[in-house]
Amino acid sequence: MDRPKALVFDEDPGVRRMVVTILAEHGFDAREVEPDSTGASGVDVLAIDLVRGGLPSWVDGIRRSNPGILLVGLGGESSAGIDVFDALAKPIDANSLRGVARRLRGVITLRTENRALLAELQRRASAAGIVGRSDAARELRDSVAQHARSSAPVWFAGEPGVGKEHAARVLHAMSERSGLDFVVESCRSTTVSTGSGAAPLDPFGGTLYLDELPSLPPEGQRRLVRRFELDPAGDSGRIVASAPAPPSKAAEIGRLVDGLRDRFEPNVVVVAPLRERPDDVPVLAKHFADRIGELNRLPAFEIESGALALLEAYPWPGNVAELRTAMEHAALLATEARIGPQHLPETIRGAAGGPSLRHTIGTPPRTPAAFRAAKRTVVTSFEAAYLRELLAYHDGNVTAAARQSGMLRSALQRLLRKHGLRSGEFRDAGHSARSDSRTAAPPVDERG
Repeated sequence: MDRPKALVFDEDPGVRRMVVTILAEHGFDAREVEPDSTGASGVDVLAIDLVRGGLPSWVDGIRRSNPGILLVGLGGESSAGIDVFDALAKPIDANSLRGVARRLRGVITLRTENRALLAELQRRASAAGIVGRSDAARELRDSVAQHARSSAPVWFAGEPGVGKEHAARVLHAMSERSGLDFVVESCRSTTVSTGSGAAPLDPFGGTLYLDELPSLPPEGQRRLVRRFELDPAGDSGRIVASAPAPPSKAAEIGRLVDGLRDRFEPNVVVVAPLRERPDDVPVLAKHFADRIGELNRLPAFEIESGALALLEAYPWPGNVAELRTAMEHAALLATEARIGPQHLPETIRGAAGGPSLRHTIGTPPRTPAAFRAAKRTVVTSFEAAYLRELLAYHDGNVTAAARQSGMLRSALQRLLRKHGLRSGEFRDAGHSARSDSRTAAPPVDERG
């Protein structure tokens, strides 16, 4: 990582040298600058003399152009009411300054790691794009690419689980804002940071994704309208929203104020449900299987024709999210990197066996809450059964069990504690387990 940059402003040359020296000891590229100088672009820390009675006006300009800069006040008595990372009273104590330097490095390191993770997520979103070979997938790719060329607000409409947030991430990754933050906020919470009163959204320049915007209370929606009025070009950040229905429909039933409907209605992107694009099912299944293998450093999965037939016949009421969960389930159970019909969830296997489990196009999709609850139940049950079989096979040897499962030992121990299992309970159980089955226990996805 590049050395973080720091500028030190103080009338006392001795103070400047001391601060620069100690910051340099802690890995900063620090330099002295005369008071009232400019040029703080790309600087992480600004240490400035506050004894003269507060911040000079030129510092406000620096903070507007570099809102992430960390301010350290040199002269704690006069720092009251000023938003600073930390303040040091004069005469400055060297040990106190070293403590501030350590805290600064910790914050900057965390920021750097978060930016790297964000960049990787955005890279993956851009690289994966909109996966599918159906006409609906091609139309979605074209629509996202078109909207990525502007800064206008966009509304993604579609059933739960169709991939609205992923489409919004691809939009962000393809836009000029791709190097900035993609922020997700659920409007089911009343604390969405659209500002209070007439105040605009805090400037960050990236993309704000408002999930289920019609769920935002009317007062919050009106604040968002004022934010659009104050920043019509989206300079302080682009707004992208999502909901099952388009904005006109949400307004008709009284869930969206007119000001927001007018803003979003010209730029609606509809994400079709998976049952309407069956050609995408095998492509998405392979995509998810490949991603699972990549994340867990496993060989590429092969999906047997029988499993593909079941996947293509299933109506996917939970849409793409349900397909992704099904492939995660199958990958956990599969051996030798082959996914067969027996590895798919029972709901998919059972749907081919009788009309009681069939769904029609007219059947309303399950709500996201019900789907998540069902997923938690299946995953919890599987984890507990898997852990018991794994530990029994290895006579309670956690190290050997972790090695075979592909998990870190600490991660396996956390999972054991989650399910209230103790390795000592499985001592001497391995002989019977191995005599009953020669099949190795399946690898665990450590993210679960």
